[in-house]
Amino acid sequence: MDIETADMPKPLNDLLHYWQSKQLGGKLPSRADLSPVEMKGFLPHTVLLDVVRNPVDDLRFRVRLTGTHIVDAFRYEFTGKFLDELAFGGRETELIGACSKVVHEKKPSVLSGEMNWPAGGQVLSIDSLWVPLSTDGAAVNIILAGTVISDKRRRG
Repeated sequence: MDIETADMPKPLNDLLHYWQSKQLGGKLPSRADLSPVEMKGFLPHTVLLDVVRNPVDDLRFRVRLTGTHIVDAFRYEFTGKFLDELAFGGRETELIGACSKVVHEKKPSVLSGEMNWPAGGQVLSIDSLWVPLSTDGAAVNIILAGTVISDKRRRG
């Protein structure tokens, strides 16, 4: 795996190792393979995204579940929303690109950086890990993301 884990926050390392433990015989794990009890240490940092395929192979990503760490940091509930309908401080294209990469490459991806979050007047530092899930072991239909967010500073 080509993901550098040394600098990754502990919840993301834990998520990656958990996801790897659920891969059997080279097949991608499914949502049914996940146990919230086993995910207790990083569950507040998770987001589940449904991969919605349009007829022309366009991809959209709908938030199925948002962990409490993420809701608290953003002061916003994303559940039920499509990523392309949300504003992420100018990082929307990068975020959707990371999700598309996971779907097409069928392997984890990382995304880190800072974002201005206008709703809370915050500058957020964000580290994310995105891993693919699959009902049939091959085609990605859900993405499990882990995200660690810190408020860098308050804006006036």
